[in-house]
Amino acid sequence: MLPKMTSSTRLTDRVAATLLEEITSGRLAEGEKLPTESQLVEQLGVSRTVVREAITLLRNAGVVESRQGVGVFVLPSRIAPLDLSDESAPSVSLALRVLEVREPLEVAAARLAAERSSAEQRREIRTALDAVDAALDSGDDGVKEDLTFHAMIAAATGNPVLASTVSYLGEVMEDGIRTSRGIESLRSDFMAAVREEHRAILAAIDSRDGQAASLAAAEHLHNAAIRLRASENI
Repeated sequence: MLPKMTSSTRLTDRVAATLLEEITSGRLAEGEKLPTESQLVEQLGVSRTVVREAITLLRNAGVVESRQGVGVFVLPSRIAPLDLSDESAPSVSLALRVLEVREPLEVAAARLAAERSSAEQRREIRTALDAVDAALDSGDDGVKEDLTFHAMIAAATGNPVLASTVSYLGEVMEDGIRTSRGIESLRSDFMAAVREEHRAILAAIDSRDGQAASLAAAEHLHNAAIRLRASENI
């Protein structure tokens, strides 16, 4: 069951992002038929116009195709999945490469989330960050919760392509992120800095300050790289 859309802000983009996530996650497989227009209206709690516009976005992006009288179907992916299985790379080296990829995406996502997010989306981001802190307090590495926090920021941009890319990269780069988190956990000052940097990103988004949000995200990822390099001396 798809989650209902509970805000009128950029509903078309949000519906498109939701459907794109269903496709990239494999829950809607290649060649599979999407739920009917009526089913999507009921499941998502939006109008037929919003559903049609979202389908048009996905069709223009080459993700789905409409077959007259039959329905809308998921098209085969036109690119090969990312291969991050370079086992010869040292774990710190791989984690640093992950950060290089994450930085431009997450800096842009933070800025756009600050500028475009609804009050409800900002509450969702805040809840996701609380879950990160709760996981860390319980002794867990908090990686899953961390990925959700960043995915919620990307979703709040209203850009389904950016949201899907951040979510997908989070999944395929989870090991590199876990390496980074494991190293940060070796020093209490590292973990305190991570929490402070997360809160700075949230505060800027809550303040609707795009520039501050992008700077906070950039500082967080820059500092993560510094902590990784410093870990070689731990």
